[in-house]
Amino acid sequence: MTRVATYARVSTDMQAEGGKSIAAQQAEMREFAAARGWEIVAEFVDPGYSGTTLDRPGLNALRAAAKEHAFDVLLVHELSRLSRRIFDTFRIFEELGREGIGFASVKEPNFDFSTPTGRLFLTILAALNQYYVDMLKMHTAKAKRERAREGLYNASITPYGYRHAGDANTPPVIVEEEAKVVREMFQRYATGRYSFFEIAEWLNDAGYRTRSGRRFSKDTVADMLRNPFYKGYVVYRRGSRDQSAGEIYPGKHEPIVSPELWEMCRRVREQRRTAPRTYQPKYQVYLLNGIATCDLCGRKLRAQGAKSGRYYREVSRQRGFTDCPVAGRGVRTEVIDRQVGTIFRSLRLPPDWQERLEELVETEDDR
Repeated sequence: MTRVATYARVSTDMQAEGGKSIAAQQAEMREFAAARGWEIVAEFVDPGYSGTTLDRPGLNALRAAAKEHAFDVLLVHELSRLSRRIFDTFRIFEELGREGIGFASVKEPNFDFSTPTGRLFLTILAALNQYYVDMLKMHTAKAKRERAREGLYNASITPYGYRHAGDANTPPVIVEEEAKVVREMFQRYATGRYSFFEIAEWLNDAGYRTRSGRRFSKDTVADMLRNPFYKGYVVYRRGSRDQSAGEIYPGKHEPIVSPELWEMCRRVREQRRTAPRTYQPKYQVYLLNGIATCDLCGRKLRAQGAKSGRYYREVSRQRGFTDCPVAGRGVRTEVIDRQVGTIFRSLRLPPDWQERLEELVETEDDR
């Protein structure tokens, strides 16, 4: 008898509406398996987890079970429950294929993803799932921008030194024990005698840790000292790690440091900047920048250029992690880019691809 593992996921409690709850997904998957004489040997769930990340408890357990050959087929309610990112979807399917595990979907029952045509439609479905997420992000960004204009903080996690006071329309309040540490960081940096790295070392040696319990890294310190939230402002930004980049508005929360102290730190940063280059550097394009991840720790690789070439490099230590066995190592970009190119060149469209794509889009619109 075919052994089946099921996987169900919802991003929020709101998805319980419209038949998308964990229980509703499981009920349909059990009915689907029973109709085919399959035995469900494991059920994995991720309630309240986004499909745009692979770091989910249920999914991690599923992938570990797959490596142990604990089941023969993975069954989901629909492909979007597994992932909403194209490359993450491909990665999961590659892992399943490597272990000889099949795949089935209640809502996409007629596609055989083991054939070339099936893999093509897998690519299309994965693209549609990511399109949904991209559109959702666009509408969410509009709402966040309006909140920032009103002086309200957008993120679910408050900066170190603050905590949420209640509902989303109430400004965060100061945690005095942490605020003392933040003030000391700004005061030390304002003297011009300490670097980001030295302040991180001071914090770690003194026994301080981030909210997640990790050691402070120089990048974490740099982000904090650039963050105008500490002087009483909120920022609406997209696509930048710089805490001060974006549209800045007066916030409704109480500042931890004075605008004068924050400005002193900004001037120190300006003085330490490398002198402007007298030549225009060659613009480098990295195909998988922000996409490639380490297969061992799961964290994103950083695209970097060097005299010896261009690399996708593992940078866990720079981010305050010490658990990756290949920390600091890299792989040349041309090696990875060449493999990606080979995959895309192997794709072929079937003669009726237009009709089948229109059918898929109509089905997605009806949901």
